[in-house]
Amino acid sequence: MIALSIYPGFLVKPTGDVDRISAYLFFWSMTAGFIRGVGFIPKTRLLAIIFSGPACLITFTVSVVNLYAF
Repeated sequence: MIALSIYPGFLVKPTGDVDRISAYLFFWSMTAGFIRGVGFIPKTRLLAIIFSGPACLITFTVSVVNLYAF
């Protein structure tokens, strides 16, 4: 979260284009990590799943794979 906040150029592909899908997934991962990190667990089941620890890990992994594999 800190690295992406300091250097957003991390989301730029080697061609110079911004990878928007990876950006959305990184921001979702950052949000889920922040919400879960402060200890807040939403009461709604859907929001609890969207902002869970596994969702944070999955979205981070998919965004990194999307950024460097495609």
